[in-house]
Amino acid sequence: MKHNLRATLIMSLFLGTCLWLTEGCQSSKEKKENDSDSTVVAALDSLPAVTLTPAEGDAYTIETDVFSLPFPAQPHHQIDTLQLGDGIQAQSHAYLLDLGSQVFALIYIDYPGKPHPQQIIKEAKTGILSSFYDEPLIRKDSAFEWQGYPAVDLTAGSPKDGLFLHYRLLAVGPRLYQIAISNTDDFLDEEYVQDFFNGFQLKK
Repeated sequence: MKHNLRATLIMSLFLGTCLWLTEGCQSSKEKKENDSDSTVVAALDSLPAVTLTPAEGDAYTIETDVFSLPFPAQPHHQIDTLQLGDGIQAQSHAYLLDLGSQVFALIYIDYPGKPHPQQIIKEAKTGILSSFYDEPLIRKDSAFEWQGYPAVDLTAGSPKDGLFLHYRLLAVGPRLYQIAISNTDDFLDEEYVQDFFNGFQLKK
């Protein structure tokens, strides 16, 4: 059974969020293209406006006051509102570039309260791995510090699923960033993956 790559990337985030909260979640989807970020209810009062800047060739750079990331082409902005229980809501923001066999993504969510960074990374990993129908091959699961923040590079895939995921998880305070490339055919070249991951920059 083959996956819808865009749906898989969003679902892995959603599953990890639900596991961290250990309560049932519901998701209502709002879609916006090339628009400003809206209000996040959970952890931050407001988010900075997003700009999409054309770069060399077809490339585009997503940029806010907090971060930037170049994409190979113009991504689509999708917002998912997560019902976290006890009347608490949060929004996940996903920037997705669907190239058919490959999907590039930047997804982030601000968790409520003061979550432990290692815990939200752990549960996000669980959500990612649970998105496979078949037992995945884990090629890489490497923890490290990125600019002083805890991070993990995770590579997992299943030929039976036709799904190969390359993830970088980065916890900055209550915010979890997920930078990802998915592919349908095989694991991607590590240099190719790292080139996309390392384009991500925090400004503060």
